[in-house]
Amino acid sequence: MKEWADDNLKTFDAGELAEFGDGLSPFGADDDEPDLDDQSQDRYRGLDADLSFLAQPRQRSYMDLRQVKYARDHIQNIPADECTHHMVVSGRYPLFAIVPAVLQLAAPATIDEIWLVTLSYGKQNAADLLELIDAGQIGAVWLMVSH
Repeated sequence: MKEWADDNLKTFDAGELAEFGDGLSPFGADDDEPDLDDQSQDRYRGLDADLSFLAQPRQRSYMDLRQVKYARDHIQNIPADECTHHMVVSGRYPLFAIVPAVLQLAAPATIDEIWLVTLSYGKQNAADLLELIDAGQIGAVWLMVSH
């Protein structure tokens, strides 16, 4: 990983970050619930009440997987070495859907290096790309910019 030196970057102490679940109490902590590890309890009787846990979502991402399926169905298979695959795209799926489609068709292989052009830029495409990088499915990314 490259290290960047920039006097404008702000730093923070990771030790000051809250731990996940701070302020949450375990099930039954506020009630007089039975000790579930007590072997004298009748395991067939079940619990006296249904329990649930509700947490506010911290982040969500959505992906219309129909688009990836359309791209995968269009590509059909990964070309052999020294072969190319040329396609005419009708607009049924966005061009970036080709990336996860290729990853699915080539699984468990990953993409070592990918080149993206300006038409592949966008907020959702960037989020999807970052998820693939974080998951280790894409190594290096090169961006070609037209202006």
